[in-house]
Amino acid sequence: MRYFAAFLVFIALILFGIVIFGGNSNKSNSSTSTSSQVTKALPDYASSNAEVRVTIDGPVNGDDLHRQIRMTISSSQRTIDIIQGYQGNVIQTESIGNNQPAYNVFLNAIYRYGFTLGLNPKKNKFVSTNDVGSCPLGDRYYFELMNTGSNADQRLWTSTCGKQVPGNFGGDSVTLLQLFRVQYTNYDDFTSGVVI
Repeated sequence: MRYFAAFLVFIALILFGIVIFGGNSNKSNSSTSTSSQVTKALPDYASSNAEVRVTIDGPVNGDDLHRQIRMTISSSQRTIDIIQGYQGNVIQTESIGNNQPAYNVFLNAIYRYGFTLGLNPKKNKFVSTNDVGSCPLGDRYYFELMNTGSNADQRLWTSTCGKQVPGNFGGDSVTLLQLFRVQYTNYDDFTSGVVI
């Protein structure tokens, strides 16, 4: 009986150790980031100064020809920029007002389609945080959460080059791009002259 009681105490100590030291090691819904880890669910940022951003980066070409479309949304504003070259030169911009209830609904929508979902490098050998020169004849898409100034709390990317160049983003990029585009009433007119 004494040995049985000692055995139960030993098992209890092992289970306690697993709960204390190993309980956080297999969270399945965490997202990978190139700068820092997103520590709360995206909808929880609705009442903060956080911004979400999508950038569509066109094919690799000359600095004068290169274009990006950048869409940044916060609780007070929706801004769309056309960027020329590789140094972030904004050549066209437009801002539209926003409000917190609309932002809350938007954050919930993009969260459902994996805006903060990163790919697991252990399950996909092509996962990479290095986007420089990747998919040079196609487009790269960047999904960022900006909460602390100019540095992104999250920066995930993918490309149009398929499974061989997946980046590190694991969400539904097609739906997310559409959700961002429809935040701007005149998206098609504004971007009509942009070759991407």
